[in-house]
Amino acid sequence: RLTPERTLEPRRYYWRVAVRDDTGREGPFSDPQLVRVQPVLALEPPEVAAETMAFRWGAGLPGQKYEFQMARDADFEQIIVSRQVGEPQLTVPRPESGFYYLRMRSIDTDGFIGPYGATQRINVPPAS
Repeated sequence: RLTPERTLEPRRYYWRVAVRDDTGREGPFSDPQLVRVQPVLALEPPEVAAETMAFRWGAGLPGQKYEFQMARDADFEQIIVSRQVGEPQLTVPRPESGFYYLRMRSIDTDGFIGPYGATQRINVPPAS
């Protein structure tokens, strides 16, 4: 088990291990294994206008895309927006007032899809 001494920056890392016996002799290293440290994508509060809602978040790694979803329920069974975008922002038509749930994940340039971040709940106020 190894815990890094500092927080790793978002990017790809490779690791490998070798066994050392009781006499101190090392065996051969294993094949390198890839581990990806993904940036934490945090949504800023949405900008609500008369006809639209704009969402923004901090940029991930260069070339990454983002999958954004908004649903009526926390289980994302009633998704009303599901978009993939290349920039850390998205504008959608303003939904009816009420509570909605948001989540995002990043997609690397090689097609690797990261996990969804924490689900966020927002309240869209009435238009009038």
